[in-house]
Amino acid sequence: MTIGVDFKSRVLHVEGVEVYLQLWDFAGEDRFRFLIPGYVEGANGGIFVYDITRYSSLLNLENWYSILRKAYERRKMIPLILVGSKLDLEVNRSVDIEQAQAFCESHGMFKFIECSSKSGKQVEDVFQALCHEMVSRFTDLK
Repeated sequence: MTIGVDFKSRVLHVEGVEVYLQLWDFAGEDRFRFLIPGYVEGANGGIFVYDITRYSSLLNLENWYSILRKAYERRKMIPLILVGSKLDLEVNRSVDIEQAQAFCESHGMFKFIECSSKSGKQVEDVFQALCHEMVSRFTDLK
């Protein structure tokens, strides 16, 4: 569980390109909303995470998305991926896959993945997918 704002960095190799990731975790806390516009200014991609066992966590993404959208009003939106967490607790699921996919599509996110940080299942897929999308968009600009 993140208390406050957490920061991690990581390097991935994607399509022959070394990608340096800076991961900022705001833990979905309202008191950190004012920080978002400043952090997203230089962002090249984003991960929106909700808990598959808490429907309200998916609904709360709407607020976070609107903050991000405002920061990108005058330029092209960065690639965003929707991630359902706690896949290891699937028996307690309260968010249907179809609901999450609909959210993903209606907000122009390029991909939806579910994963479990506890088991590690599909966690690497999230970062690989985001990096592939960022690299392909960047190379398309050249």
